[in-house]
Amino acid sequence: MINDYVIEDVWLHDGLGSPAQHADLAIQAGCIAEIRYYGERLDSEHDSRQGKKRSLGLRGKERVQGDAMHLAPGFIDVHTHDDAALLLQPSMDFKVSQGVTTVVTGNCGVSIAPLPEGVLPMPLGLVAGGEKPVFRHFKDYVEALKDSPAATHALMLIGHSALRVCTMDRLDREANPAEIRAMQALLQTCLHEGAAGASTGTFYPTASSASQSEITQVLRPLCECGGIFTTHMRNEAEGLMTSIEETIQIGQGLGVRTIISHHKCAGPLAHGQSKQSLARIEQASKSLELGFDVYPYEASSTMLLADRAKLSRKTIITACPRFPAYEGRDFDQLCAELNLSASACADYLGPSGAVYFTMDEADVDRIVSHPQSMIGSDGIPLQGKAHPRLWGTFPRVLGRYVREKGLLTLPQAIRKMTGLSAARFGLDRGPTPRGRICLGAAADLVLFDPQQVLDVADYENPARPSQGIEACWVAGQRVYTGARLAHAEAVAAGCSAARPGQVLSGR
Repeated sequence: MINDYVIEDVWLHDGLGSPAQHADLAIQAGCIAEIRYYGERLDSEHDSRQGKKRSLGLRGKERVQGDAMHLAPGFIDVHTHDDAALLLQPSMDFKVSQGVTTVVTGNCGVSIAPLPEGVLPMPLGLVAGGEKPVFRHFKDYVEALKDSPAATHALMLIGHSALRVCTMDRLDREANPAEIRAMQALLQTCLHEGAAGASTGTFYPTASSASQSEITQVLRPLCECGGIFTTHMRNEAEGLMTSIEETIQIGQGLGVRTIISHHKCAGPLAHGQSKQSLARIEQASKSLELGFDVYPYEASSTMLLADRAKLSRKTIITACPRFPAYEGRDFDQLCAELNLSASACADYLGPSGAVYFTMDEADVDRIVSHPQSMIGSDGIPLQGKAHPRLWGTFPRVLGRYVREKGLLTLPQAIRKMTGLSAARFGLDRGPTPRGRICLGAAADLVLFDPQQVLDVADYENPARPSQGIEACWVAGQRVYTGARLAHAEAVAAGCSAARPGQVLSGR
């Protein structure tokens, strides 16, 4: 058989945490068709830079010389706000240049559908409205993605805040029984149309008045279809442990897969609490399918909030549509220049976004290195000066947490970004599983140099592609070529014109 692609001489990672094996791999019709091994596993006895010893005889229309680089399942970004970017920036260059092949959208209670027309309250305005599209019906969003695919796959959640905006006249109160029934019906329709689950964001003003009872009732349709529940918890600062208890109780009440989004300990009063929070999550996981994701940075990013700025060592404006010149500026300095209090300045600049330096490095290291943490960027595209995590999250794990800090082995890090994430979100099921390399699996793949991979995006220049990611395939089509491989093949580096992304259900 002549395959579409043959990738030769690579150290192959299965995505499940096993040592890499020296192999050649073939792609046919979007799936992994053949794997032939040299009989060597990557351990202390072998040099990962050794060259190919012999041909294993795989035939392909196109051949890629791996030169003893590493080939892994495509990375799964389990926490994104790429809802609109999938349509407006379908090359998804900020993701495929990291090796990301699947994104999970609709997080933090915020989704692009279903939404009413008109001005949207923050944080919904970060992902929809204005120049970004709005979809009243979820099925219309799905059809738009099918009609105009992106370079990456997408698995989509429905935001609780979006449901509230669609059904309530005011958001500063708990939903009444009629509104809860309306939200249930709306969620049920979206799940039937392909949504994988629902998310909440009780941290935000659009849902802070929602009670635990409201959330449990609204999300009841998840029980009928095995949907997933993710949450930006009510408090990630001094109330962290109380919020974790609320999340556990909601998850237990629903009996569904539950994910704590971007687990962090924000602000000085919460620093060090990761020891207790991780222990509680481990304990609850014995009776509840409970997971969590994390981004490998000490700064967060969301809408500009004066209360959050008070917890932050430094706050940087990321998006300010009314005053674009302020993007990238220090918030405290702006307050002084404008002679305004933090609250008044936030109101004056709004609606806007910001980066907050609120975490302690020890907590971030502890959460990233925990065996059950997944990796999610939480990046917000289509902003003036976004957080560097939008472009750098996954290479940062490989370059800094594996090679520089030594907190993870390479197989452990890859598992966090592939096999574990696929299992939590139901992407490892069916005839073409994702998140692993095996015969018949989807050919979502990333080729990288473990000695060179590193994030280079920073807070001054956040839109810089990482180094060391040499190729990325989605559904068997190459969507990105890095500088080293481009030089070897005498082709242009960067994104291709391929748009093979699919809408995934995870159920």
